[in-house]
Amino acid sequence: MTHHRIARFGMCLAAVALLAGCAGSGSDASFKGPSPDGGGQISLALTGDYVAGTTYFKIRLYKKAPASLDKKAYFESPCTPPNLGFTVTDLDVATDYVVVYDAYSTADCAAGTLAARGIRGGVDVTKAGTGNAVYYIQVNPIGGIGAFPVPDADLLDSGVACQADADCQATTDCPDPSQCRFPFQQACAADETCANGLKWMQYVVHPQAKCMGSTCSLQTLFPLNVQSDRAFHVAVSGPGGDVVMAGGYSLSGSSGLTVSSATTSETFGASSSLFDVVGLGTDLGNAVGLMGSVLLGGQQLVLIGGASVIGVEVDGDSTVPFARPQQCSGTCPLTISPYAFVVDLVAGTATRSQPGFSTALPLVEAIDGDNGPEAYVRAGLIQAAETPDRISAGRSSYRCVPGAAGDLQCVVVPGSESATARYAATSACVQRNATGGCTDIVVLGGNVSPTAAFGEWYSKATGQVKDLSPIRGVPDAAFGAIAVVANGQVWTFGGASLKNGRTPDIEPMSWVVDTTNGTLYGAVSGLAGADLNLLLRTHHQATPLADGKTVLITGGLGPDRTPLSSAVLVAVSDVGQLSVTQLGDMAVPRIDHRTTLIQGGLLNGAVLITGGLSNVKAGVKFAKGAEIFLP
Repeated sequence: MTHHRIARFGMCLAAVALLAGCAGSGSDASFKGPSPDGGGQISLALTGDYVAGTTYFKIRLYKKAPASLDKKAYFESPCTPPNLGFTVTDLDVATDYVVVYDAYSTADCAAGTLAARGIRGGVDVTKAGTGNAVYYIQVNPIGGIGAFPVPDADLLDSGVACQADADCQATTDCPDPSQCRFPFQQACAADETCANGLKWMQYVVHPQAKCMGSTCSLQTLFPLNVQSDRAFHVAVSGPGGDVVMAGGYSLSGSSGLTVSSATTSETFGASSSLFDVVGLGTDLGNAVGLMGSVLLGGQQLVLIGGASVIGVEVDGDSTVPFARPQQCSGTCPLTISPYAFVVDLVAGTATRSQPGFSTALPLVEAIDGDNGPEAYVRAGLIQAAETPDRISAGRSSYRCVPGAAGDLQCVVVPGSESATARYAATSACVQRNATGGCTDIVVLGGNVSPTAAFGEWYSKATGQVKDLSPIRGVPDAAFGAIAVVANGQVWTFGGASLKNGRTPDIEPMSWVVDTTNGTLYGAVSGLAGADLNLLLRTHHQATPLADGKTVLITGGLGPDRTPLSSAVLVAVSDVGQLSVTQLGDMAVPRIDHRTTLIQGGLLNGAVLITGGLSNVKAGVKFAKGAEIFLP
């Protein structure tokens, strides 16, 4: 599938509008719902040109989010050829409907020809002529990446003069609906004469536009897209699949990136496709970047360490944010946080505590503890209180559990204080018990000395950290690689052999950890040419998909140190061979972004792509908006 097709397809179908309580325009298809006495209706308007072969569609309505899309819908339309839109009447008046939009490449809408899907919650069905809400459905290609909508140029700078927000959000008559900005219908006043008792209206600019200076402007389409720019943040799929985004850097300057007091924590609804701001009862949204994170028991999100600022390193015409060990002259570009947060995602609360150590860029894995899940924390960068002018690579590991009061209680893993000093390393679980709990963890790369151990291994059975002896195929060092488990095998993707981590030169590698003998084997993938070049990157993300065999790799810095917009699927065979498929590009390049496998809800198995930086040439620019991959 080519990038051109995905981009055009997303452009066409992302502009799907549901108008609550509005009548059709006359060129729509019309359907009767299952409730003749309900009195409610909605209209769906389709704008833009269709891509050939992806024109037929079906709509399903649910009165609330179902446990899965296999559940019977309250209303389901027949397979429908292209129209400008359609209207559904005879619906129960209610709030929080969920609309599912499926597009097919065949005229019979056969299940095997599903080409795109959109899910939208929070839809209110009202009586005809009484509503003016405009709903948009994010429709995304199957097997591709779709971008959530961002304001058009004429909304960013509307040219409409204003003195207050109300001037931008006001409504006015709409003489020609085809030429109006967000048209809708409402009932005529008693002293007005209009066809069918309804008249067309429009917004002066947009229902969420603001008066900025003296001109109306719409800066974000939140809740259809993220509210805040951020990079080096945390994004985790929690209960019901909803994704929580917290922390990260949102401001840039000549000396680096910093947090913003205006940045809040956000969520993405796995059954609504809507973003929301979440209040966690503490100053968490703008806490820090470079935090370590892990979800324990499906409910408790543990955030550890981080830093409130990260410096940038000038390399030619590039300014790349990078955290590394250094002796500072004056103020260090990193001030490492001594705090941890335990976030109860069900209760919506967060508790801040001091676990007894400070670290930024730590590795954190969920492990099977003596009394339930624990967080295994491998220190990244550290900053001792007695030497605040020095950033060092960490050695120690910790086992941490949330206490009864919500604080994080940690103990040092015996012997880890003398482990290899590391930063920008990577980790993976290499052994699980019968209940799925992780018991053994491998840490790879990040070793500041090429003569030090490339790998180390933690085992619950011994409760200790041990160096792994390299047998063959083990490089001297790797910084910024990402380890994943795919098809039961440990693989690393990306990374650089130099400590600055800016020039990717490490090809995909598979790893075998012999826990009996404490040894490590590495093997390069054998890829060559274009396939290999696609996977040479750093500051990227690698996310195993729900099938357990495929990895989605997105963004990062390429060999020319330019942020990448490319996305790649890598399938791992039973015998360790890689199959590489290039997807269409993301809407914008991204480095130091986050990709989150959604684990629940109607978008179960999708991958949400948020934040990051899109440009490091002549200054740093944040990547706008979020994107999503549907497998």
